[in-house]
Amino acid sequence: MQKLKFIFRPYISILFLRDVKAGVILFLLSFLLPSVGVLGLVAIISTILFAELINIREEYLKYGFYLYNSLLVGMGVGYYLDITFITILLTVMLSILTFLISFAINRVFMKYSLPLLSLPFAIVSMFFYLASLK
Repeated sequence: MQKLKFIFRPYISILFLRDVKAGVILFLLSFLLPSVGVLGLVAIISTILFAELINIREEYLKYGFYLYNSLLVGMGVGYYLDITFITILLTVMLSILTFLISFAINRVFMKYSLPLLSLPFAIVSMFFYLASLK
């Protein structure tokens, strides 16, 4: 049950809520467009696994923005692209990049007591959208 909270926490963090039931509802609503729901879930799982791999577990548990920025990037990829093996790999790479950018920017912003909010999502999504233009 504790692992499921890791999945639903980013969904409730997007709207600054605390109730896990709201996270479940938002999780289910994300599947109205299946590619958004699936790639959002892929982004969360890959971020959690990467954080476990490099032993930053306490950091992403303490601050929700590490996960919800990756979730937003995954949902953004899912909105623009269909689910294929390539988009799953792209989502994994972009969500890990978002996590690393979140971690780096947070270190700087903490010095000045500034909130991070969705800046890493905006940075990574901007590069993704620019790279996907034809």
